[in-house]
Amino acid sequence: MTRFVKGQVANPNGAAKKALPHNGLQTLTQLAAKGVRDSDLARAMQFSIPLFKRYLIDHPEAQDAIDQGRQQMHDTLVDGLVKAAMNGREVPAIFLLKTRFGYRENDQPSDTRPVVTINLPGAMTPEQYAKGLTIEHEGDKDE
Repeated sequence: MTRFVKGQVANPNGAAKKALPHNGLQTLTQLAAKGVRDSDLARAMQFSIPLFKRYLIDHPEAQDAIDQGRQQMHDTLVDGLVKAAMNGREVPAIFLLKTRFGYRENDQPSDTRPVVTINLPGAMTPEQYAKGLTIEHEGDKDE
């Protein structure tokens, strides 16, 4: 028996199909730009969460609209952080230096670290090693 859910129509395969409202893509972008979670986006579009996830897979333009909104939110946040950092606020400046430029606390930037190269000689035979040893006794030293 096929069940129909309000707002959905069955396709020939029996799976539920649903469409976004006429301004759905624009609404998704605007809501994502405000930081709305996926579960709340689904509710705003009157989808169940599993159906909304499937819809995003089947309709890449909807996922693109959400991604565009999230990019807008990202750009707005970064812009605000940069302005706060430039106005002398230390926490945003530190955050930006760490996230954007890889700064770490108590760590020198990688280009100023000393480079140490150790060259070791090849292996010697026991005879070569013994020949290279010099043993001095206290009484043998010239004073």
